[in-house]
Amino acid sequence: MAGRDSNALSLPALSVPANAADDNGLDFGEEGGLDDETEMLMLQKVVQQTLEKKRQAAAKAQAQMLEEFKAGVDKRVAALEAMIAKEAKDSSALAKATFTKTSQRLTDKVTQMEQLTTKYQQDMAQLWEQYDEEHTALEGSTMKIKMACEQRKQGIKRRIAALAQENEAAMAEVTKKAEASKGRAGKMPQLAKLLQSLM
Repeated sequence: MAGRDSNALSLPALSVPANAADDNGLDFGEEGGLDDETEMLMLQKVVQQTLEKKRQAAAKAQAQMLEEFKAGVDKRVAALEAMIAKEAKDSSALAKATFTKTSQRLTDKVTQMEQLTTKYQQDMAQLWEQYDEEHTALEGSTMKIKMACEQRKQGIKRRIAALAQENEAAMAEVTKKAEASKGRAGKMPQLAKLLQSLM
């Protein structure tokens, strides 16, 4: 690096004032000029200073590049974290909304089932009440019919008994009359004989 930088430099001939040489502690000799060794030292010093400045500038540029790269990375990481946080928030909101809607639908279904169950129980209770009423009415009607049949049966029996009694009485009367008629018929020949004797 140093050799390449030194070869790339094209330095003009140095013209250093005398007071500058004195400040650096250099001896110019009697004529106030620089000897070759002194010029070489000064050239090396200028080259070293130039290289040092370039090194510092390169280091500063490298540090700035690293800082900018780090800032870019931090910015991208922050953007990614923000995006992840937003997606997580959106997913959480969506999950919460879905859960709420689903829970509400399930609650509505349970309410409907409870209403249907209550109505079914009410309808069944009403039907059973109507059934009991109809069954009780049927039993009452059946009992009335049985009682009416029994009463009619007893009435028929009584009528048959009364008719039998009437027939027996009539038969007895007829028999009695027949016997009386027979007795009168038996006396007719004797009466005829009595009448003949009188004649």
